[in-house]
Amino acid sequence: MFKVLIETHDTLPKKDNLIKLIDRLDENVGFVYDPANVIFAGNSHEEVYPLISKRILQVHVKDFINKDNKRVFVEPGRVLFH
Repeated sequence: MFKVLIETHDTLPKKDNLIKLIDRLDENVGFVYDPANVIFAGNSHEEVYPLISKRILQVHVKDFINKDNKRVFVEPGRVLFH
């Protein structure tokens, strides 16, 4: 058995796009939650997480800094402990 997972990536992490998608999804479709993508898209964890929390089956953990409007990935924890 397998399960289809959709990652919160590109334009999908935007709250309004997620709301539109969730209404169309089969209940068996889950999410790969990537908080860094959500933050870079201009939303917050507090806005997006409750919308998909019951469907999250995988989480990506990473840190980034915003340099010249581009996401530059750094070691986890570097943002808080540099």
